[in-house]
Amino acid sequence: MKTPTWGEIEAFLNADGGCTFDRGTKHDFYEKTLPNGKTLNTHVSRAKDKSMHPATFKKMCELQLGV
Repeated sequence: MKTPTWGEIEAFLNADGGCTFDRGTKHDFYEKTLPNGKTLNTHVSRAKDKSMHPATFKKMCELQLGV
């Protein structure tokens, strides 16, 4: 399974109206508040051209982004 690059994930987060940039350190952190008030957090590597492991992508989608 081909997974998106970190740059593609960041582009998705920036295009999603519910995600906001929280802070940047070694990674860039994003926060998303759901309609029920629950807050989800994720981070994006600064290695924009590298892809991630499929298990990491699945975890990010399910647990950290709620998609």
